[in-house]
Amino acid sequence: DPVVYDFSWKYFGFPSPSSSSSSSSQDITIVLDDARLLVRDLSANISDNNHHDQNMKQQKQQKFKYIIHDVFTGGSVPSHLFTSSMWKDCKNILKQDGVLAINFVGKEGDVFVSSILHTLASVFPNCRMFPGDDTYKKGHQFNAVVFCSPSCAPLRFRSSFPSDYLGSAARKQIFTSFQERELDINNMIASSSSSSSSSSSSSSSSSSSSPFLID
Repeated sequence: DPVVYDFSWKYFGFPSPSSSSSSSSQDITIVLDDARLLVRDLSANISDNNHHDQNMKQQKQQKFKYIIHDVFTGGSVPSHLFTSSMWKDCKNILKQDGVLAINFVGKEGDVFVSSILHTLASVFPNCRMFPGDDTYKKGHQFNAVVFCSPSCAPLRFRSSFPSDYLGSAARKQIFTSFQERELDINNMIASSSSSSSSSSSSSSSSSSSSPFLID
């Protein structure tokens, strides 16, 4: 949606088109496109290069250190951006030690939230999940942030610095305490099954609300 980009530089300090030649914007490329199609094409290009055995330097330049996945359509999330094929393509365009960060709103025990996590866990060997702030309450809707990596090495976070806070007390509070509020992804995946079975009198209803892979 081009309007999102227009608002980003008009109201949220994102580099504007007129500043694209400044030193702070030299490494920024703006692409207005369907994220699913863009990620698919980037992944396909990398696969093609691997197939044709092009040099490692070129392949390395095509992969990303970070992917920030933050999508919302006003009341729901676009499900085609949460599928196993989407996550596989994201994994393919990440460097081996790269990180995918996903932000979405959900509620513990909700089958769609559990299915998002279940699908992520089927693709990435390493994920960690945190509430987006300190207002999390079990059983209530909350802002979730999930970090995943293609690497099997433990996913660790450096200590925050004052420069990370940008003068914001809220940023400081979140950065200095978020690791204390880590959520168990396996428990979150299982919670929809236990929630549905406790609230439903029929086993068929319970099984239909179990986490599923989003294809």
